Amino acid sequence: MKKIVAFILLLNQFTAWSQIIIDGQFADWDFINHIDDSIGDQQYFDLIRTHVHSDQDYIYFSIEGETFWQLNSEYSILLHMDIDANSNTGLPISDIGADLTWSFAGRNGTWNGQTVYHDQIGLFTAPTVTSNRFEIAFRRSTLSPSDTIRFIWQSMNGTDDQLPDQGHISHVLQNNNYPYTPIDIQKSSPTHLRVMTYNVEHDGLMHGIFGPRITQIIEAINPDIITFNELWDTPASTVKSILDTLLPQAGGWFTAKLFSGNVTASRYPISWNESINPEDRMLISNIQLGAPWSSSIFIANLHLKCCDDDERRQDQVDDFVHFYRDLKDSASGILWGTPFIVMGDMNFVGDYRQLRTILQGDVVQESIYGPDEAPDWDGTPIKACMPHLNDSRDIYTWPGTGSSYYPGKLDYIFYSDYSLQLEKSFVYHTDPAPLASDHLPVVADFSINPNLSSIELEQNPKFRIAALHGQNSIKLTSLSEPLHEVEVYSNSGKRIFTKQHLPGAMEVVIPTSTSTPVLYLFIINQKHTFKSMVVDKK
Repeated sequence: MKKIVAFILLLNQFTAWSQIIIDGQFADWDFINHIDDSIGDQQYFDLIRTHVHSDQDYIYFSIEGETFWQLNSEYSILLHMDIDANSNTGLPISDIGADLTWSFAGRNGTWNGQTVYHDQIGLFTAPTVTSNRFEIAFRRSTLSPSDTIRFIWQSMNGTDDQLPDQGHISHVLQNNNYPYTPIDIQKSSPTHLRVMTYNVEHDGLMHGIFGPRITQIIEAINPDIITFNELWDTPASTVKSILDTLLPQAGGWFTAKLFSGNVTASRYPISWNESINPEDRMLISNIQLGAPWSSSIFIANLHLKCCDDDERRQDQVDDFVHFYRDLKDSASGILWGTPFIVMGDMNFVGDYRQLRTILQGDVVQESIYGPDEAPDWDGTPIKACMPHLNDSRDIYTWPGTGSSYYPGKLDYIFYSDYSLQLEKSFVYHTDPAPLASDHLPVVADFSINPNLSSIELEQNPKFRIAALHGQNSIKLTSLSEPLHEVEVYSNSGKRIFTKQHLPGAMEVVIPTSTSTPVLYLFIINQKHTFKSMVVDKK
């Protein structure tokens, strides 16, 4: 008992300032002491380590196991909590009286003999995919605990491992308050590109009650590009009509739908669309952006297979790696360096490798879908937005209302951080969002990556382009062939520079009128043609 008391004092000393966020990332637990369990003292599943923490609003736990598992369905992990620190009340477990026993695989609990569910006790967990570690939060206002709680972990419904092996763990509740500053949902700059992904639940956009709520949300967010999921029977033309009325603009909105479910809508012209496989619900669109971008952007609108169909979902993301390969294949005619965003309802509720495949291009079934292909233009993984709710620290996009499954992050926005810089992201939770669909809309604002100097959109081994910082000019360098004639055109087709009968120069400085990102067409020696997005690096 003295050892436990000493632990409590040390825990309080080092964690009085710590803030835990349930997001499936564990760096915020680094300064919180942990309790280790004996190794190899189990038959089926070994509990390895636990942490506990609290603040004014939540009681937090972290639990680690010997292997990767799915918390909501495997190995029947139990958490017994003695909320009033009284052994004479609740279910006798070891030396505590468990007022609440929560079954994570059963997705319910027993509270003083009554069955309860996650929404009744404010339970959140992360991640949604398999892991060897999970973090959990219980809302204090629903539990009304005393100043101290005691708890025990068990695996296999109490028939296998226990942490601790004997006795219990005690935690003196902390009352630190961490105010949250709501996210301003307005763009920080009108030049930013705002994208939104929204699963509107069974054609909710057309529903008599939910439709007006959804349009109210779209109007408040005011996006430039939207990827809708679950518009099963809603035509793209109907989506266009709604957006033309809701957010009118010259020329109207542009929409695309190639199969049941996914609709992509854009303020900018959509030049072409393709479907990797209609049954896989993956819609790819090339959108021609306006100023200051002066380039196109690829938008991948995904709605992956839901629920327990892990094998099919892995097939989908493995197949999607073909998109990465095609994007970077010079023979495809796609401009090298073109920005791209992948977003939608990913349904990542199973094997963690599906998320890794999207981020890293790590193909699981290489014999069927080919080798790995790092997604981004520079041969690195792409990034995932990790937005919080605009009005709280929570990161879930699926609240889990009316379901036994826990709230979780199912809707994602991934992006090329080689060509794009994330400026802002959030999950919209303001009324009426929680009442409009079973998913919340996810929003992100982007600008062109300011660390770029020149995006060589069409790779050419003979020439290189670079902006001359602060000089409103471009340097064209020939790597192999002398320059005899140079013509440069803006994206609108206006010729801005021409030089003929050059005496075999290897470099030419071309004056420009702007330092903002501009797409240029170069014609060299009347036979070499290529494009480059030139950005004056700040």
